[in-house]
Amino acid sequence: MEKFILFAAAHPILVGIFVVLLILLIITENQKGGKTISNIELTQLVNRDDTAVIIDLRDSKSFKAGHITQAINVPHATLKQNLQMLDKYKESPVILVCDHGQHSGSSGQILSKSGFAHILRLRGGIHGWSGENLPLVRS
Repeated sequence: MEKFILFAAAHPILVGIFVVLLILLIITENQKGGKTISNIELTQLVNRDDTAVIIDLRDSKSFKAGHITQAINVPHATLKQNLQMLDKYKESPVILVCDHGQHSGSSGQILSKSGFAHILRLRGGIHGWSGENLPLVRS
């Protein structure tokens, strides 16, 4: 750590450029997968727009253990194979939900490349949802 501090002190321009590029990379990658929304924003969107669809990217076992009302289960691993099934939602707001939010970004990129117009990701995934004691449907 001491060597890093010495390097940063000796080369502030290089470190500054690195930090700026890292921030830009993070912002760009996050935007590719769609905008993130909070639990409240998800609830308001679904209540306001009856065409919005929630896609749960977890495996079927996790989905059956508890999911958001009216969510469609399309596991992240099989998303590319199931794109045809989702074609009818291309013009609708699509909210992606996974465990913690780790798969929703890459899934959002897949959907975006396939022509989906309005992709959103649930911040914190299903753990954030259940952490706020919001209702889950068990099947």
